[in-house]
Parts: sequence; C-alpha cells; structure tokens
Amino acid sequence: MTIAITGYAVADSLGLDVKQNFQKLKNDQIDEYFDWDVLKDYVVDKGMFRRSSLRHFDRAAIASMYTTDKALEMSGLTAKHDHTAPIISCSIRGMVENLNAMTELREWKHHYDELGDQENSDKMQRSLIKVNPFKWLNTQPDFISSYISQHWGFHGPIYSMQATCATSTNALQHAKMYIENGNAFAILNGYEELSLAPGGNDFFTSLGAKSGTNSCRPFDEGRDGTVFKDGYVTVIVEDLEHAKQRGAEIYGTIDDVAVYNDASNPISPDPKGTGARLAYSQLFDDKDIKIDYISAHATGTVIGDPVEIDILKDYFPDVPVASLKGHIGHGMGASGLLETVYCVEMMKNNTLIHTHGLDNPIASDLNILTKPLETEVNAILKNNFGFGGRASAFVLQKY
Repeated sequence: MTIAITGYAVADSLGLDVKQNFQKLKNDQIDEYFDWDVLKDYVVDKGMFRRSSLRHFDRAAIASMYTTDKALEMSGLTAKHDHTAPIISCSIRGMVENLNAMTELREWKHHYDELGDQENSDKMQRSLIKVNPFKWLNTQPDFISSYISQHWGFHGPIYSMQATCATSTNALQHAKMYIENGNAFAILNGYEELSLAPGGNDFFTSLGAKSGTNSCRPFDEGRDGTVFKDGYVTVIVEDLEHAKQRGAEIYGTIDDVAVYNDASNPISPDPKGTGARLAYSQLFDDKDIKIDYISAHATGTVIGDPVEIDILKDYFPDVPVASLKGHIGHGMGASGLLETVYCVEMMKNNTLIHTHGLDNPIASDLNILTKPLETEVNAILKNNFGFGGRASAFVLQKY
C-alpha cells in the first residue's frame, strides 16, 4: 500500500513558516529561532488553551498543538474522515520543561530533609501536592498525543514512540501499518526540547559526539560532533486512494518503510553498516527506483559519518547527498520528520539543499552537495540511524 503526505508543519530553529524556512536553508541562514509569544497567542486564539492555564503546559505541548493544527488544516482532514486515526508522538527526551520544575521541587525537599529542616521540607511537600494536575501530566511523553486526541476528537491509538534518533521513521512504519489495517490516515508528531535537557548534552559529550565548537559540520574533515536544537513537527500521512478520492493535494508518496538494526554495539554503529544495508536491500533489491537525492542522517560525529559514507558509496556513488543537520541541528527523535518536511519542499521547488559548513568533504568520490542545486527532484532517499544500531530508511516520491 502507498501512503501520501497531505499535511505538515514545523516550529524549529529556522522559524514557524515552512516556506520561509526553506528559503533560509537555501541562503545558509541558521539559528533564527521563533518567538514563543507568537506561538502562545496562536494556541490561545484557536481555543486550544486558556491563557490563564498556559503556565501549566510544557512548551512541547504548546508547540505540538500549533504544528498539528497547521498540518491538519493543510490536509483538510478531521475526525469525520476517520475518528479512529492513530496519533503517534516521537521524542527521545519526552516532556522536559515541567519535569525539570518538578525535579527541582523534589531536590529542594530532599535537601531540607538532609538538613533536618522539617518546616521547609513540609513547605516543599505542600508545593508538590498543590501543583496543577496538568503540570504533572505534562511530564509524560505520551501526554501530547492524548491532548491532540481530546481537542480534535480522535478515538484511535495514542502513544509515544522512542527509538533513539530513528524514532520518526519507526513511527512512520507504524503509521503505514495502521493504514494498511484500515485507517484512512495517521498523525505523526515529533518534538524535542533539547535546550532544556542538559543530560543529553552531557551524555553526548562523554561519548565525544557533541561538538565542542557548537558547529555541526556533517561529512567534513573538521567535524567534531553534533549540535542539538529544539524542534517540533507534525506530518499527516494518508492512504493514497483515500486522498485521491477526496481530492486532497498530495505532497509526496511513500511505498515502503524499512526498519532494522545492527545487532551490534548499543552506543556505536557497526562499521559494516549491517542494519542500513538490510534496509537498502528491502527498498531497492529487485526494484527499479531512480534516486535524485539522499537526505543523510549524518550528524557530524567522527564515527557515524564515515560509516554512512561507506554505505552510500556502495549503493549510490553518484547521487547528490547532503545532511540538513548542518542547518537545523540534530532534533533527535523529531529529526526524521523535520527533515522529511524539507525533503517535500525540495521536491516542490526542484531544489536540493546542501550541507551547511562543509569545507573539506571526507569523501571526494561521493557527490556531497556544498551548495543548493536546482534540478528535477522526483525521488529522495531518507535515512535515519540511531543508538542501538537502529537503521531505517524510506523513499519519498513526487506525486
């Protein structure tokens, strides 16, 4: 079965407008970021939240409701088309802002307990008990899918998926399975609040995988690690026949989603790229698919990029390839969906986006783009890799 993308929206480091963001990609504009007040005004005006209650909701919930509203509006879909449509949230860190606030209160209580300061300990305990229940709920990764279902009236499965940096593509596979089993469409929501999650930065630093120069330079000889950036995105995928019957605008189609793993090291990719090669075999063996561009997973790490390069050399030595993480950073669980949106824009504009910050490519015998390329774009291979040797890929095709 073929699924179609019929709606999408983002709120990432480039801003809130996908078309404007795409122009920024072309022009090498990075680190713009958006105004949270604009986002808050939007969700209040739309009746998603009361302004007086916004303080109880995590930033991820606010941004995700914005992107979901925009994506559903773009698609023209409502619960009337399929009230059991699944909603899958994609995030590694989960809700962070409110969790940090709750953790701080608990740490202060523990501090006063150790000092034997019963008065202040009791005060902290009362503060915890008085916290609005929605603030507690906003610490749960699956809260967003629940709130989306409540607001729009969807009664289908709602849950959060975690599969390290390949989360989004795994979720896409799940969405496709739901549609094959009878659902008309699925809502995929990715979010990461990485600026609020120091633990993730510390972990990648300990691995030597976080950039010490705060500059993500995928495929470059001088790369020194990745850069985390917040990102929020919603993508609507729909049964192609259902989309055609209702006269929807179709922004791209996907026939197959391949998801595997290396069965190797939990924190380092298999040098042979076993999982990725299995994914490519599923997608391309005995199939005649011409690829115009590869949206690489490449995160700018010393170990990961060369493994991906070696795989690409064997399969697509002449196809233009680039990683968008030089522009928008690494959105971890949301990265696959964020990059998919910009791949759709590449097909719409017949313009391939290059790798930002690429001065000295690590592979001269691979067509790594260093500047935008205007050309006919009909098919894009999207890669997503992650810890645990996770490897997933799919081909996005112009309709």
